[in-house]
Formats: sequence, C-alpha cells, structure tokens
Amino acid sequence: MKNKIAYILYNERPQSGIINNQVIELLKEIAKNSNIEITLLFIWQPFFYFFYYKKIALLNSDLKASNIKTENYYFALPNRFFFTKKTLLNILIVYLKLLFSFMNLNRFKIVHCRSYISSFIVSSKSKKEKKYRTIFDVRSLLPEENITIGTWSYESDIYKLWKKIEYLTIKNSNFVITVSKTMENQIKNICKKTNIKNIYLIGSVEKVTFSKKTRAQIRKQFNFENKFAILYTGSFGTNIWNNIYNYAELISSLKILHNELIFVFVVPKIEPFFKKIFDSYLIPKNCYIFIEGLNKNIFQACDAGINLLSRGPDFKTRFGVKVAEYFAYGLPVILKNVGGAEEFIQKLNAGIILKNKKNNSKELSIFFKKKYNRLKIANLSQKYFSIKIASKEYLELYLS
Repeated sequence: MKNKIAYILYNERPQSGIINNQVIELLKEIAKNSNIEITLLFIWQPFFYFFYYKKIALLNSDLKASNIKTENYYFALPNRFFFTKKTLLNILIVYLKLLFSFMNLNRFKIVHCRSYISSFIVSSKSKKEKKYRTIFDVRSLLPEENITIGTWSYESDIYKLWKKIEYLTIKNSNFVITVSKTMENQIKNICKKTNIKNIYLIGSVEKVTFSKKTRAQIRKQFNFENKFAILYTGSFGTNIWNNIYNYAELISSLKILHNELIFVFVVPKIEPFFKKIFDSYLIPKNCYIFIEGLNKNIFQACDAGINLLSRGPDFKTRFGVKVAEYFAYGLPVILKNVGGAEEFIQKLNAGIILKNKKNNSKELSIFFKKKYNRLKIANLSQKYFSIKIASKEYLELYLS
C-alpha cells in the first residue's frame, strides 16, 4: 500500500517562482518513487477562481502528468488583514478550523504544510485525533520577521499571539523542517522536545554546466567583458527585504573600484525609481545594469552573487533562495545580515560576510582579487542545494 501524503499550500499564487522551484519541482521528483502517493491541496482566495482559473487549470494538468493529485479549495482570506490584528487572527483560526474539518485529512498518513497558520490548524487536529502525522516546514520565523518589517513590536498582543501559535505548532508537529542550522537552533530554543530536520533550499532544479563561449557571449551582449560582474536576482523595493538602498549605499562606497566593477541586477520588472535612487547616490551609470527577466545563462556570465539585507531580530536565521542559487551555479557570494547562509562561506570557501559598517571597500577589494574555482563551488554545493538531495531527505520522512 502506498504512503498517502498531503501537501497543503495556503494562500499562495499559481505563478510563484519560489513555489514552483521549492515545492512543485521537489514534489515531482519525490513522486517518482512508487511507494508514495502525493496529493497537493491548494487553498486559494475566492477571487482566484475567476481571475486565475486558466493558470490553476494548467498547473493541475502539469502536476497530474507527474502523478501528483490535486485538490483546489477557495476559502483563503487575505493575510494582510487577518494576520496583523489579534481579534481578526482569532476569527481566522475559528474559520479555518471549521473549513479544514471538511477536507478529510484523516485519509492521509502525513500532512505537510509550509505556512504558520495551516500548520497550526493541521497539527492541532492531528494532536487531538492522532489520525495522521504533521510536518511543519518553517521557511522563516514569522513573528520576528514581522518585527523586522515593522508590522508589529515585541510588546504587541499580535506578536504574543503569533509566538503562542508558533510554540504550539512546533510542539504538536511530528516533524519540523528548517532551512539553516541557525534556524534549527532557534526552533530548539522554542521547544526542545520537537523532532527537527534541517533541509536546505533548492539552488538548482537542473544540472549546472559551464560554457566559456556562453559566458563570453552574454558578457559581450551586455557590454561588461572586462569587468568583475556581481549578480543580484529577484525583486527590488524600498522595504526591509529587497531594499535597493542597501545596494546603492554599498556601490556608492566603492568609488575607487567603480571602473573595475559592474553590478548586474536581474529583476522581474525595471521600475523608474531604481535609477532615480542610484542617481541620488551619484553612482556612475557604467557600473550597474538592470536586466528584466531571468535567463539562467546570466549566472555563468557573472563572477559573484550578492544578497544584502537590513539587520533585524531574525537576521541570524535568514537563508534566501537566491543565495542557494548563487552557490549552486558556482558563484562566491557577498552576504550581509543573512545569518543562515554564513556557514557556507566557510564550508565552500566561497565568498565574504560584510560587517555592518558604512565602508567595506578594503575587505571587498581583497575579495575581488581572489581567484575562485567555480566548478568546485558548484560541485560542493550539490550535496546541500540540489533537488536530488532535498527530495531524498523529504522522501525519508514520507516513508518513515
């Protein structure tokens, strides 16, 4: 008899790149095992039925082709309203407990969740009825994350309620998945009795190859053949996570290196305010470029990756997907306030950790001159960030 696994995705978007790489492709890999039967339970907001019907239908069809069953529910409510007020969050919990009871989760051996709220509901039910086991997959520490971005404070009632939810979810779950050793340690501090398994983020869903010809073509196309190219991938804004000011301040401080460097920012959409902010820092236009849309060949064309975050109470546990991608493609990485990824600077001998000070030009000038073996970094990172390794780790839990 096959092990029946439910994977719940609550309040996500059908076109999410992170969900596609970190969940969909992962489950496709796991589903190749004949002893596993996976059902992906999507819980969308009601309006998705009308506005994203075709995308959801295509997603379901794609998953079916990989032997993954799907079920679609349309009762999720907007996080921005119900996650930030104590009264509304309590109402949401009662509402979700009622609706989750109609999903017949008892037919599964294991129920796997990513979000705090669905993990809380599912683990509470499991603890009480003991019909299935629960996996709480912690991507980030939600209570502290929201202090970092200014949603609430340590003294607020909503923070205290989320900490209670966090504790009970960890306590009631059979397994807790973390994405970094520092996060694992933090979870142990919250609840020492839990079973914790650390599984790193997926850096690449395909085999990484290197081509000198492709590298030369891309560098020529974007006119940075003779420069040290530093790559950033992902969205940009002025909030705490992808704050463009962090990058503007760093580039501005490297005046003596402007002619030798180019920062390559690959973003989903180029906004007019990007260049306005860089102009306000008097950054020369020849030391940065914005590219719209990600082509994987850009990783080959660049010489290092970068991820600079603002400091916050959760900085020690952070480990962004982009960092795993940089390592998987053999790039040494420039990090700041990404504590969960710092161990790999040493393990892979691949990068530099910037201190929280105004000028890091001296340390960076040494880093830029250092020669790194890209192939060695990529090969070493495979045992941490490859989809094969991640799927194997999850499969062990599913079959246990």
